[in-house]
Order: sequence, then C-alpha cells, then structure tokens
Amino acid sequence: MGNVVGPKAKDNAAVIASDAGNAIVAFDQYQVDLAQNDTLDILKVPAGATIIDGWVAVDTDVALLTLAAGTSESGEGSAFLAAEAAATGKVPHRFSAGLPYVCGGDRTIRITVGGANPGATVKFSAMVKYLLP
Repeated sequence: MGNVVGPKAKDNAAVIASDAGNAIVAFDQYQVDLAQNDTLDILKVPAGATIIDGWVAVDTDVALLTLAAGTSESGEGSAFLAAEAAATGKVPHRFSAGLPYVCGGDRTIRITVGGANPGATVKFSAMVKYLLP
C-alpha cells in the first residue's frame, strides 16, 4: 500500500486538551490495512510548535510486528521511536528520542510498520503533546 494519510494528517491535529502553560495535546485513532514497511501519517503538528512528548500504539495480536515513529520529513521516520516490538493489545510506545523537537514547518507524525505483516485492518493510535511559541 505504501503511505497512507489519515484525515487528521491533512489539517492541524485535533486538540483534545490544553493547559495554562500553552501545552497542547492532540490525539487520533485510524483504522487501516497496512502491510510490512508501510507508513501511516496520522497527526499534523503546526509550524513553530515544539513537540515535548508523544506515543504511538497499534491494536493487534500479530507477533513480531514493530513500530517506529517520527515525522514525514526525509530521514526522520524514526526520529522519536526506533523500530520497537509492538506489544499485543493497545499498549502505548512512548517517544524515546529526539525530544524536544522544534517544527521548522508543518510536520506530520508518521508511524512505520515493520517486522511482520499486520494482516487484517488494525487500529493505530497516536498522541502528541506540544508547545506553541
């Protein structure tokens, strides 16, 4: 299938919470049929934002599946999470690298599927917390 672009990757991510310090939390779930090495662009983060936290998850029973997370920019596909074995069920995999990340332009959070073919349609989730200037 290649690259799939979810609906919230086209416009700025839907904000689900914000606090007095201008931290914004955006979340999306997207159900799609992906094959090994496919990517899913799931959330868009506006230019100038500083990403300070996030996670990705997949609801699957497939063993050996891996997830990586980063941005859709060239060379940044695993900037936040190197390929990590996906736990079965819907367990979040927190971003473990590359933070804080300042968005020089609009950025899209990208999930890359590897290790095994997820098979049937599965639900992917992502959360990102960022600060606006």
